[in-house]
Amino acid sequence: MAEPMLNARERWRDVPIPGAMVPALLPPVGLAGVTARMDAVPALGEHTDTYPEALIGQMRQLGIFGLAVPEEYGGTPVSPPTTS
Repeated sequence: MAEPMLNARERWRDVPIPGAMVPALLPPVGLAGVTARMDAVPALGEHTDTYPEALIGQMRQLGIFGLAVPEEYGGTPVSPPTTS
């Protein structure tokens, strides 16, 4: 890609799509010691309403489900089952 700053910072990753590879930007922020996931783009019709259990487990280990923004700061009410 012709973005000198992003190239210099190694912010591009090749991501597989059905039948090809395309350059994609890494997320703008990251967690120390955690490598960003850059999974393949699903094929048409491959989407489901489920999440991979391995990903959910990793998110639990990182404490992501414990993150909640109080309503007074613009957060939405979160029920305990959602955060555990």
